[in-house]
Amino acid sequence: MLRTMGFGYIANLTLKNTPKIQYLRGDYTRIPPRKIGTISKHILSAYSGPYGGLTNIVVEDAGVVHDESEKELIQGQEDEENTVITTEKGLRQLSIQHSSSGRNYNDQARRIDKWNLRKDWAYGISLSLYENKNDDVDDNKECTGDPVADVIAIKTTENSAILGLADGCGWGYGARRAARCAIKGCMEYIERNLYQQDSASQIHNTTDIFRIMRESIDEGQKLVIGSTATLTTLVLSVVVPMANSRDFAVCTVNVGDSLAYVFSEEHGVRELTIGSRDMESHRNIRFCDGALGPALGEAPDLTNMTFSISVVKRGDIVILTSDGVSDNFDPVIAGEAEASPEFDGSGCRLEPGHDQPKDEDKEDNSHDSGHEKPVFSPAERQEQTELMMNEVLRTDNMPNDDLHSAQVVCSKLLQFAIENTNNKRSAQQSANAVLESAKQHKEHDTPKETVADIRKHLRSLPGKLDHASVVAFVVGHHGIPEESEEEE
Repeated sequence: MLRTMGFGYIANLTLKNTPKIQYLRGDYTRIPPRKIGTISKHILSAYSGPYGGLTNIVVEDAGVVHDESEKELIQGQEDEENTVITTEKGLRQLSIQHSSSGRNYNDQARRIDKWNLRKDWAYGISLSLYENKNDDVDDNKECTGDPVADVIAIKTTENSAILGLADGCGWGYGARRAARCAIKGCMEYIERNLYQQDSASQIHNTTDIFRIMRESIDEGQKLVIGSTATLTTLVLSVVVPMANSRDFAVCTVNVGDSLAYVFSEEHGVRELTIGSRDMESHRNIRFCDGALGPALGEAPDLTNMTFSISVVKRGDIVILTSDGVSDNFDPVIAGEAEASPEFDGSGCRLEPGHDQPKDEDKEDNSHDSGHEKPVFSPAERQEQTELMMNEVLRTDNMPNDDLHSAQVVCSKLLQFAIENTNNKRSAQQSANAVLESAKQHKEHDTPKETVADIRKHLRSLPGKLDHASVVAFVVGHHGIPEESEEEE
């Protein structure tokens, strides 16, 4: 059972006998291989976003890499088919829209080629949790931190899937460009080697899958460096059929703090990327632990690059999230628990745009809510995060809920993140208005104590404002009828 505390949850339920997750940092060849079955090459869906995602990256003959969308530098002129939902109302409308949207079966090949065909069982959404810059009332108003620097992608066949998510570190077009380049390089390399006839004949087991995924990271890194972008995290998952079995293997690699999970009715939520973090210290949410791009000269920081594998069954849902989602399920960040002082916070790489945090600027996890809070170690925080996700996904709180819908899973996780950051977002917007008013009235001598008090109050509120993205895939989806297609 789960004990409700305010808006959040503290989970007392322990799920037992869950399938094993094997993982290693760096050297995937030490993970015992599993023989895989024949991989279908019939593409059923392909999507990348927001605003076209990887499709914006163009590689010229001379090796020059650029982002086509930056020619305009006007976000409002980008493709409306990939509009970012920035409000809870907009997210709910998106959920309802799926069941009533028009359908067109004649242009599937074109939309797959454009990475613009989502399915109910292969879905992804990106949005901003940051406060609005203005008082407009529409659902797509401009937010602080725009453009959204997360990039997602998913491509599926009749019995396999490739999922990718990158979170550009910091704000701005350089961060988004890094994420787009990483996703383009990785996704296209894996696709070529997985689905082209000559390359596919060389794939026999999961070690071969890991080899392709590792090589794809090098391809993504080349594009990031070639585009003069900044840094980005990355998480990739490949789902393939196992030989002589009805089960599937999910192979995952991540760099940084973008994470992967699997959700099943029988076993709940399990984190696939659990080996990428140090459970002996509390993670500093300002650090991303590793990154592609010019992190070490022109080399990436692969300090926490972790490979993992687990067996999944038909109906299980593989989920990738940026830290804007996963961190808001952390009970300490959600304000429902405190971090055990026995574990010191640490991190290896500060995201661009942030100075090294001083003591007075560090995240305040006390979040006074009027009740005594439990104290958790890093491992307990990770376990509670899984259980909180499990509870949210099992709660019927959206129209036409279906535990076997990737679209519903994405919507539920993002709705939780939106609701958990409502107070912080509103307070941040009000604080911005106060400071802007003082600036306009030339009150340059605003007391430092006033500014410090505002910042302290904002830190005391639960939740984390960030870009937030989810991509999900229902394993064994090919038995789902065609009418579950979404027309954007």
